[in-house]
Amino acid sequence: MAAGIHDQTVSRIYGSDFSRNESVTRWGSFAPGPILVEGWAPVYLSGDRSGDENLFINNTVTHNAVQEGVSGMYVIGGQPTIAGCVFAHNTSSFPYVSTVSVRLADGTRFINNVVADNTAPNAFTNNGSGFVGNTNDLVVQNSIFWNNTAGGVVNNQGNNFYSNPTKTGVIVDRVIIDQWDGTIPGVGSGDDPLFADAANADYTLLAGSPAIDAGDNAALPADTLDADGDLDVLEALPLDLAGNPRFVDDPSATDSGVGGAPIVDLGPIEVQAPAACVADCDGSGTLNLDDIDCFVAAFLSSNLAGADCDGSGTLNLDDIDCFVAGFLAGCP
Repeated sequence: MAAGIHDQTVSRIYGSDFSRNESVTRWGSFAPGPILVEGWAPVYLSGDRSGDENLFINNTVTHNAVQEGVSGMYVIGGQPTIAGCVFAHNTSSFPYVSTVSVRLADGTRFINNVVADNTAPNAFTNNGSGFVGNTNDLVVQNSIFWNNTAGGVVNNQGNNFYSNPTKTGVIVDRVIIDQWDGTIPGVGSGDDPLFADAANADYTLLAGSPAIDAGDNAALPADTLDADGDLDVLEALPLDLAGNPRFVDDPSATDSGVGGAPIVDLGPIEVQAPAACVADCDGSGTLNLDDIDCFVAAFLSSNLAGADCDGSGTLNLDDIDCFVAGFLAGCP
């Protein structure tokens, strides 16, 4: 689907996919994809709305091809909050381009997003294919900009992230930017985020990623749309792009971010806690006869901590069935 939000329209877009659209000219109307459409970008936001009336949350914008214009999202006017999104594998053939372009939209917030693997082969400039900000009071936090190329130039900071230095009030904080060279005022790095399978647009973080537990909890927008259905619209956005809990602690990662644990990861996808191995009674990390001996001893001695496999608070045949099923299934 391609989308255009204009004028005074309240815009709240959540959990949508804008993929595999093709644009042939710069101006015109917007139409459903995947077909040839006319327009600046697959997602075009304009108007004067702000706050909870201008939200773009937990969406994907991928594999779009634009001949003239922005290949992912064009923001002009208003004050949107863009959070938890992936902008990836988009291509523009236009000489003056980017995947995400923010212009004349003072106060735009860009939080926990990934802009990666986009390209602009005909760009005249090295500030092209990733994110371009040309507005005041822009806030960019908890986001990753990686492997974006323009004009045939690979591994250039400006291809991944560029903010017009003449603009004021710009905040860049807790970010990973490919080829980060320290010239962008703010807190960031150029460390490899260790994506699971970027070639196939899987931007899950692998173990050891510097993006794990590295964000700022306070940056997350409020759950205005009540994504988890608990009627609490004042809490921080509780779900990530995959629909999993947004705040999960990774005990193997250093908490390098800001806030109390659990600290949010960078990007739109939170690393989840590993599934429990219910039959690993002795906690060794492997299943063997020692676990059977451990479980039997705990069961016979009415040791809830060792034998209450189903978590019911009582020991019965259900716990034996649970243990046997878990043992046969193996550890995840």
